[in-house]
Amino acid sequence: MSLLEDSILNMSVAMNVSVDTDTNYYVIQKDIVIMIKKICYFGIIPILIVSGLILNALCCVMFYKLKSKTSTVVILVALAATDIFILLTAIVYVIKIVSIYAGVPLTANQMIQMLPYFDGFMAAVPNRIGNILTFMLSAERLLCVLKPMTVKHYFTRKTTVISVLMTYALTLIVSLPQGFYFRAVKMYSNDTGTIMMVYVIKPTRLGQFVDFTDSYNIVLTCVFTFVPVFGVMLMSTLTGIVVIISGRRRFQITEGMTKAITSKEMHVTKTLLTITFTFTICQLPGAIGMMIIFIEMKPYRYTSNVFEVVMAISYILFLLNSTVNFIIYYKTSRTYRDKIKSIFICYGKCRERHHRRDT
Repeated sequence: MSLLEDSILNMSVAMNVSVDTDTNYYVIQKDIVIMIKKICYFGIIPILIVSGLILNALCCVMFYKLKSKTSTVVILVALAATDIFILLTAIVYVIKIVSIYAGVPLTANQMIQMLPYFDGFMAAVPNRIGNILTFMLSAERLLCVLKPMTVKHYFTRKTTVISVLMTYALTLIVSLPQGFYFRAVKMYSNDTGTIMMVYVIKPTRLGQFVDFTDSYNIVLTCVFTFVPVFGVMLMSTLTGIVVIISGRRRFQITEGMTKAITSKEMHVTKTLLTITFTFTICQLPGAIGMMIIFIEMKPYRYTSNVFEVVMAISYILFLLNSTVNFIIYYKTSRTYRDKIKSIFICYGKCRERHHRRDT
């Protein structure tokens, strides 16, 4: 579900305006839906955002301090940076949702002016980049366990940096048309009994081609959501099977010997498998929800307010995926755990030195 459509829908629900002439839309009582969304957007999501920003910043510091900058580390650094962008856009999104229900800090006109630029383009791009990077990470790890001797010739640090930069650039370019679907336009309104100028969302010339925009949205959703989510799920499953079959065969690979996963690669694989499985679990509910909407032939339109609840909960899982990687590194990798501990030890020593100087 695009944040643009979701924001417009949230505005309509908050203002008690019917979003559908069909009375079957309100499967769940409106007050219950509003209560659930307030719990999500006023309580759970802000906590996830703050925690995620701190933890991803620590991830970047940890990777910076690593001596070995492998292709895997390059993807993980890009993923941490992308997660920070996702969480920053989530701040703006949550402020907008809170303003709908609380009336502060954005007025309706200010929020409407933001919608075409922020929700239509800026908020969507980091999510899509994160999905593609996770897909790349999963593909790289599958190749590592299947072709451990040849994969290093293709997944070098240089080629990985180029791939990451191309992912950022191509995602920006491909997503650009969505920023031109709608515009905020001033018009006179006398809904309150007083004639005044208000902003309304109007489709541009491009946005008026509904068949094209719907088809384009479906293609982008398939490429940047369905393919990465289900692709990561498949590749992670295959990687897990190979790791299990490999078992405890942790001898060093030499020419003429069986190609098995080394002990170091085994630890890295387990860490990355945990990341990709977490990605799948967190992204799957939202992907299934969007698939149901598309199957019902109503792209980017809710058919009942059940989807409002499902998408709010899916958004929590989505942000959770951008928050937990630091914890996964600490729990699954001794190398990363030691590096994380060294960061806090260095920070403690620096504070102690400053304290001694002050005294």
